[in-house]
Amino acid sequence: MPDVARAEARVRLCRALLRAVPHDIHGVPDARSRWQVLLPHVVMSTRDEPPAECAEETALLLRLAAVFLLSIGDYGVALPLCERALAINESLEDREAEIGFDLITLAQIHRERGSAPLARPPAERALSLHQSCLPSDSTAIATDLATLARILCALGDHEAALPLAENALRIDEAAYGQDDPYVSFDLIALATVHLDLDDPSAAAPLIDRALRIREARYAPDHLYLGYALLLKARVMSALGDPTGAGLAHRGALILSKQLGQAHAKTGYAFAFAAGLLERRGQDERSSDGPGR
Repeated sequence: MPDVARAEARVRLCRALLRAVPHDIHGVPDARSRWQVLLPHVVMSTRDEPPAECAEETALLLRLAAVFLLSIGDYGVALPLCERALAINESLEDREAEIGFDLITLAQIHRERGSAPLARPPAERALSLHQSCLPSDSTAIATDLATLARILCALGDHEAALPLAENALRIDEAAYGQDDPYVSFDLIALATVHLDLDDPSAAAPLIDRALRIREARYAPDHLYLGYALLLKARVMSALGDPTGAGLAHRGALILSKQLGQAHAKTGYAFAFAAGLLERRGQDERSSDGPGR
């Protein structure tokens, strides 16, 4: 194919894929199944340097693919795609908001990989960029705040994380309403902060709300529901309620199905559930009294 014709075909393909893939990966019910079909085409069509005519569209495709891969726990593949999106946008002019979106996605990938020190700089830069070019009540800023709050928690700076998570929830509740899936992410972020601050009583109603939202909006075996169940079990355990073991086991089964048995998060989930089951058994034996 001549170079000119090939470039034109790549532009058309890039734009067609951008129309076809779900952009709202968290809110579209069939987003996962559609992305699983289209992801190989997105990866193949974006592997070379894009024609200038579709550089912006290519960067967006790469970031959306990274967000999808992040949502299913495939962090190793998500990372280079997000880094390429960031490099493309940084080579273009007037892309501050888009660079911020790339940076916060990059921060989320690092956080999920357990690299909180690597996650903090891009999260802080994303927040700074978005605060400079977007309205103060933008939901993008809420995402930056909630992400940074969770990173700070992982780094042990819980006091600094608390107002960020509270502000994120306030912005998203005003934008989306009380029962939107995006609000559930803020609720979980804020519940995690309170739990890390050794205040499970404050975390309990937050995770209860998040769990209700996700049970109403996602399939029973959705990965996001699994995460919510595990956090609910953590809160119950912190409150001295051993019956959270069943929730933890259910969450672990969801992670095993969606992430695979070899995934680190699956291993942690089953170990956590096993610990709660053992603790519940010890409590039941203690309650039986001597000689039983």
